[in-house]
Amino acid sequence: MGSGAISGVSWIVRQFRKPLTLNASQPRECLLAEVRVCLATGSLIAVRFDPSILRQNTLQTHVLLVAYLVYSIATLLIIRSRRDVDSTVLLAVYMMDLFWPAFLSLVTSGPGSYFFLLYVFALVAAAYRWGFRETLATAFFSIVFFSLVTVMAGSTWKFYIHAPLFGLSFGSYITRAMNLIMLGGFLGFLAEKEKQLQAQTLTVGHILRKITPEFGLQETLNAVMRAMSDLFDATHILIALKEVDADRGFFWELKPNGEDLRAFRFDEMGPPVTDQYFFEMSGQAWYFRRSRGDGPPRSVILSQEGKYLHQALSVPEAFLAEHDFKSMMAVSFTLGSEWSGRLFLFDPRGVMDSEAELQFLQALTREVAPAVYSVYLLRRLRSRTRAAERMRMANELHDGIIQSLSALEMRVSLLVRQTPAESSNLGKELKEIQQILCQEIFNVREIMQQFRCWNISPRELLNSVADLVDRFQRETGISANFISESENVKLPPRVCREVALIVQEALVNVRKHSGARNVLVKLISERDLYKLIIEDDGKGFALPSQLSAAGAGAIQNGPRVLRDRVHSIHGELAIESVPGRGARLEIRFPQRAYG
Repeated sequence: MGSGAISGVSWIVRQFRKPLTLNASQPRECLLAEVRVCLATGSLIAVRFDPSILRQNTLQTHVLLVAYLVYSIATLLIIRSRRDVDSTVLLAVYMMDLFWPAFLSLVTSGPGSYFFLLYVFALVAAAYRWGFRETLATAFFSIVFFSLVTVMAGSTWKFYIHAPLFGLSFGSYITRAMNLIMLGGFLGFLAEKEKQLQAQTLTVGHILRKITPEFGLQETLNAVMRAMSDLFDATHILIALKEVDADRGFFWELKPNGEDLRAFRFDEMGPPVTDQYFFEMSGQAWYFRRSRGDGPPRSVILSQEGKYLHQALSVPEAFLAEHDFKSMMAVSFTLGSEWSGRLFLFDPRGVMDSEAELQFLQALTREVAPAVYSVYLLRRLRSRTRAAERMRMANELHDGIIQSLSALEMRVSLLVRQTPAESSNLGKELKEIQQILCQEIFNVREIMQQFRCWNISPRELLNSVADLVDRFQRETGISANFISESENVKLPPRVCREVALIVQEALVNVRKHSGARNVLVKLISERDLYKLIIEDDGKGFALPSQLSAAGAGAIQNGPRVLRDRVHSIHGELAIESVPGRGARLEIRFPQRAYG
């Protein structure tokens, strides 16, 4: 038996395991009532203009059709007068839709009656109201009514089985019964699939509404993962992303954290962890259930087109050891040409037809992933726009204010040299003005440099820090050197920017307060940490005793700006200084795990 037949049988079994429903909305029942009135009117017109339809009891049939029309109109008025249709009214209307074709068939021509077609309306109404199970059940109920009419119309069971009955043989009876079953199954199947498509559309729309440009990527993924976790009733959900042209990877995880709480966690992955989630696998979507006892694990693999692949799923032992689960659904996806990702749903509840569930997960991911990627692109575009604007402002500061202040400082310097020696007060005032101008030029250049440090990629970080140190040496005359033990730095752009600004802020403090002749900036890699050291040979300063109690002169609180920037990259700041022996700043921050 093929995979499609197996899937179809399992789908039917799953449908009948669900309880039958009788809920219906007032607009839907109102529409069916209007169709019922049209059907009764049409039947009355048909027998009026073509009496050959009726073989007997013409007068009684006309009376019954008029009664059916009156019933249909009364039902329409009752439903329109109600806001909701309760189950009692719905059950009564449902049973009457089965009673009328049976009664009309019994009075007219038995099972071979023209009014046998009214059973079709009962099947269509059930499909329109509900789905596969209810429509198929309606087909069985129709056969029961149909059989009762057949028996009542015949004189004995023997006559029913062996002799024609109102022109309907036993074979024709079986044929009509099978037609009802097939028509009910066909209509129910179409109705069920249509409702599934509607439910999927509503689900996709519900999740897409949670994706807004105002949120960042982390907040967006948090909202999407919570919605998908609720949808599939999964205990644990994880999204892993890998940069196509680099070794960097990231994962977002939503898992239980106490009663009725779910913790959202973000972390960066190195190559070993990345390989754990991006293991080699054929197909695009997978379902995997661990083995029970001595039996083999169960798996389903779907291609990118959603077709079943006759292959076994092999999950690495490292992955199984890392995550404790009984079953898992996963799907691969891409975000543009930059990122490849995988979505893992652990222990989704109520999965009976794994192939259908995987197909739905594929369709859902195919709709949601581009929307999430658009948020990422929009945030990056805004970041680049801000960087370009800040660069423009930095250039304007350089070409405008700095040039004007420099020209003014040169003119004041000229006035200082031209001032007679006897005018000591005037010369002193001019020198003070010159010093203020020089200080303001430095301040504006620092602001300009902060603008230029707005967007630094990992590849640019070392060169950017080296340029900062070189510029500091040229502008202040203080000997400054930068040493890095790492040739490549793998940090998010935001962290790279903060590191550059930390170096700049530290150098500003050296220029303003230290009186140093030499400065050394060093970047060291230690296991999972980076260590940034800035030390000078200036006059140093005394540390407050309440802050140096941690030992070895190290403290955790430094200047406010530095402390805030170090805290933003999850780092630690330590300051060591002795009066007359310079100062040393040491910043430790992680190489990974940034939210």
